[in-house]
Amino acid sequence: MNECDSSPCLNGAVCHSDDNRYDCFCPEGFEGLNCEINFDECTYGFCKNNSTCLDLIADYSCVCPPGFTDKNCSTDIDECALKPCQNGGHCHDLIGEFSCSCLPGNNCEIEVDECLSDPCHSGATCIDHLNSFSCICQNGFQGTTCETNVNECHSSPCLHNATCADLVGGYECTCLPGFTGARCETDIDECASFPCKNGATCIDQPGNYLCQCMAPFKGSNCEFRPCEASNPCENGAVCTEEINLDAFPLGFQCQCVKGFAGPRCEINVNECSSNPCLHGYCYDIVNGFYCLCNPGYAGLMCEQDIDDCINNACEHNSTCVDLHLLVQPIDDFSHRLQMSTSGELNNTVDAPDCTATTGLVCDY
Repeated sequence: MNECDSSPCLNGAVCHSDDNRYDCFCPEGFEGLNCEINFDECTYGFCKNNSTCLDLIADYSCVCPPGFTDKNCSTDIDECALKPCQNGGHCHDLIGEFSCSCLPGNNCEIEVDECLSDPCHSGATCIDHLNSFSCICQNGFQGTTCETNVNECHSSPCLHNATCADLVGGYECTCLPGFTGARCETDIDECASFPCKNGATCIDQPGNYLCQCMAPFKGSNCEFRPCEASNPCENGAVCTEEINLDAFPLGFQCQCVKGFAGPRCEINVNECSSNPCLHGYCYDIVNGFYCLCNPGYAGLMCEQDIDDCINNACEHNSTCVDLHLLVQPIDDFSHRLQMSTSGELNNTVDAPDCTATTGLVCDY
């Protein structure tokens, strides 16, 4: 028996019979054993913004509240799209309506004085125009509403490295010492106060002055005599002022301590220049010298000849000759003894043993 003969499937469903049973293949929008149930698409919540959902066959429809559109009522209608506000009024889109920012008139049909809100700053004058305004700025300000303070220091009006301070509508210069004026443009004559003393010549310079002193004065203002303030003499010398500038053009004389010479006692006298050491090397010291004597000599200036034979070092009745490291022939070359650099004697011919110290020879 074909179960589909009784048309159990509803709403246009397709029936399929198989082994005493049947199955219904429902069209879109229906469900149930016999496709008898219309599926409610509104359960999905497609409709937004408090809209009303109407279930249809395999579909739905949203009834939108004022101000929303599209299938799901998800799009806010822009009531300002048609530019309802007149005379440049600003339109505010609301839900299902709009509002205009203007004075007065609901739709901005009355021309507004934009200057009533005082848009211009810093004491500027406001000029009203149709749908706009303009500002006439005070000195020192700029910008659409005169909101920017002009930096008058930007053009570097201050001269001679002065510091510029920006003010409202102007500037102020802080001058370095020696300059004056609104822009520090004037060099002050520092010589006007006669800073140079004792007949010196004053030379004005930018922000300064220079004193050319007359002899024998010194110092930045020529206020000191030669020996004042600082001692020009060196190495412990005493400074003495001299009136006779022909003999002493610097106006002073240095009394040197022993061992020094020169106009300022700056020279250490070399006491070795006279070769005081007779048989030795001279070492110069301050106000003196000392001698390093050659072997065989002694004394302050190595003037004493030391007798190396005084200790009678020669034996066997030999004769001692003081040589001071010299080579000397004895007895017509028959017995010549030569002194070595080590201070020992070398016997050049057969002779008895001879023991001697530096600077002597034994003659047999």
